[in-house]
Parts: sequence; C-alpha cells; structure tokens
Amino acid sequence: MSPRTPSRAPREAFLARWRGEADAMRRRGVMVVGAQLCDEFVRDAEALFAAEEDALLTLEEAAAASGYSTEHIARLIRQGKLPNAGRWHAPRLRARDLPRKPAVALEPAGPQGYDPDTDARALSDRQRKGASYG
Repeated sequence: MSPRTPSRAPREAFLARWRGEADAMRRRGVMVVGAQLCDEFVRDAEALFAAEEDALLTLEEAAAASGYSTEHIARLIRQGKLPNAGRWHAPRLRARDLPRKPAVALEPAGPQGYDPDTDARALSDRQRKGASYG
C-alpha cells in the first residue's frame, strides 16, 4: 500500500467479522432474532463509517477524494476554511471535513440527439436573416 492510499483495514475487518459470524451461525444451525442481529450489524456499520470519516488524509489524498486540486485544498486550510488536523508544514484533513466538488452534468443534445436536418435548417434561416459566416 502506498503512503497516499487510505487504509482499507477497517472495511476488511468489518467484512471478516460478519463473514465469520455468518459461517459460525451456518455451522451451528443458529436461529436468530432478526431485529437483534440487524441492530448489531448497524452498530458495527456505524462504527466503520465513523472511523472512515475520522481518517486523516494528506493533501494528495484529500484532493483525490474531493475532486479539488492540492493547491486549492491547501489554500482553504491557510484561509481557515478547512481545519488542519496535522501540523503547519504537514497538513492533514479529516475525511468528514472535505469539501465535495459537485459533479458536472452535461446537457443532453435533445430527445433525439443531433439532427443534421434541423441544423441545416437553422443555418439556412440565419443566412436568410443576413448573418455573415466568413
């Protein structure tokens, strides 16, 4: 694992625990109270999610996770807009504090996509109205 790759150990431990529980129950033919089992599973999942949100990330990891550049993340830390969980020359960010860059949705070309006939008509109309292309 490279130093810039967040640890997957909490997820692997979570999965190993619940796979082990399932195997043990299967071997013993255990009948369980579903609500109690779900409660235990949810508690473990909440602990996993909290650990992931508390993970400390380098600038490079934070940039990859947020979609912003390392320079932008560093600027936000310097401006006090993001809390530095590390040191002055070795900043770290908690995963839960990261800004998330909104996804850009492309506009569809229309219900049918590109229509060369419509495009030709629009060009012809513009030329008739005196638009110059040249």
